[in-house]
Amino acid sequence: MDLHQQLNRIKKLLGNNQLTLATAEALRLASILPDQARWHSELGLVFNQLKHYDQAMGLFERAVQLAPDAADHHYNLATVQRFVGRIDQAQRSLQNALALNPQDHEAWHLLAQLNTQTLADNHIPQLRHALQQAQHPTAKVSLQFALAKELDDLGDYEASFQALQDGARLRRQHMDYQVEGDLQVMQAIAQAYPAERFAEPKGCMQPDPIFVIGMPRTGTTLVERMLSAHCQVHSCGEINNFALSMLAEVSAQGLPCQDRLSLIAQSAGLDFARVGQAYLDSLKPLRGTEPRVIDKLPFNYLYAGLIHLALPNAKIIEVRRNPMDTCFAVYKQLFQNAYPFSYQQDELAAYFIGYRQLMAHWHQVMPGVIYTLDYEALVQAPRAELQKLLAYCELDWQDECLAFEHNSQASTTASANQVRQPLYTSSLGKWRHYQRHLQPMLSRLQAAGIEPIL
Repeated sequence: MDLHQQLNRIKKLLGNNQLTLATAEALRLASILPDQARWHSELGLVFNQLKHYDQAMGLFERAVQLAPDAADHHYNLATVQRFVGRIDQAQRSLQNALALNPQDHEAWHLLAQLNTQTLADNHIPQLRHALQQAQHPTAKVSLQFALAKELDDLGDYEASFQALQDGARLRRQHMDYQVEGDLQVMQAIAQAYPAERFAEPKGCMQPDPIFVIGMPRTGTTLVERMLSAHCQVHSCGEINNFALSMLAEVSAQGLPCQDRLSLIAQSAGLDFARVGQAYLDSLKPLRGTEPRVIDKLPFNYLYAGLIHLALPNAKIIEVRRNPMDTCFAVYKQLFQNAYPFSYQQDELAAYFIGYRQLMAHWHQVMPGVIYTLDYEALVQAPRAELQKLLAYCELDWQDECLAFEHNSQASTTASANQVRQPLYTSSLGKWRHYQRHLQPMLSRLQAAGIEPIL
């Protein structure tokens, strides 16, 4: 079997979520890999998907040594350096990539995120020049979001919002998405899981998992980092294993599911104990030796009730933040392949309202099950809030949880840079700088009875 076939086999195993076998195959391939940059880079991408970041970084470093004039190798190395908290090294790698390819829009976007820019040290002229040269819409979007971020750092809020709005509009123009479909899904979930379904959950009783859910950009990564700094807790990051376990059980029962709405209807009749056990089994290749494990996929809020049915002793933590700070933070974040509702103010507000309504349903039908953590309270009184959170998770106090910035576990989320810093409050109320521009979003939230914290 040649190298192409071996790599394709590993990628197929990854696609089928056979992580243990994929890891074994990748490690075997690494031992016989020819000393060529191309193959080191290809296998580095595989280890990156497997979340084996040390191996990925070593392979990318070797690719850079073997082919220092290839910009992609420097960029790949920078992404992993950022994940593991080597921010200065990531910055140098990105600068190397851009020296070789000044039009690398992904490198410009990532570089803008690494640090807070200053008047004396920023990339605004280079970003504007790259934007003038850009031809493809994807490149223009990345550069607009990078420019908006750096202008925001400098306090030029008018110019920042103009760049942000231009980038968001362009991104939305090239997306096939209707927010109404997501809202129908949320409503269907609430209808399929009324209170009587939760009278006596009979799922898998292990207490291992801690689910951290909520809208994106609400502080879920901060909570994950605090909890995973505890010696008894390991974080698996943002994984979709629960949804996959549920889908596998639907398939195993031969239930007909033509679309998302029919899947929701069929899911209500599942053997949730089997779903819970399948989910726990799926975590085995991902978890460490610690007895508790974190699943931090924000979208799991859709499945909060199903999670409780499948794993009645699991802890579910909903992180909440000022509605306008939440929505603005989502609006100004360029996501790779998630959250398509985030590029248009009215759609974002509609989605947020749907989220709040579904969470209100979960709290009503499962009173006391979900722990709601207020982001503002956490950053302003971290010790008091963390003590209550640890008590809910049935974990003893450890000072390391408060010193989360020293947590050595990798972080791959949009907050990967922020969680390497001590706790700060500068993001509270940041939406007010853009209040005039955010009126469409604000008005729609207020019409639904959702008021911002002023």
